[in-house]
Amino acid sequence: MLELAKLKEQTKMDQQKIEHLEGRIKYLEEANSELKNDKEFLLSQIKGALGATASTGKSGFKKTAHKPSSSSP
Repeated sequence: MLELAKLKEQTKMDQQKIEHLEGRIKYLEEANSELKNDKEFLLSQIKGALGATASTGKSGFKKTAHKPSSSSP
């Protein structure tokens, strides 16, 4: 009888561990899906930005001449 009680308790604990791990797996799958969506969005933004700069011929960076500061008036 004692063995049966131990087995039932072990089964209950194992089931709780399984449920916990299933919850973690679900969380990680959702996070992975969100990261994939973010990646696709960012790639589309980068491609759009690269396409816009290629069509305008501009690099998107302003080039300014460096003016040396003179110490004499």
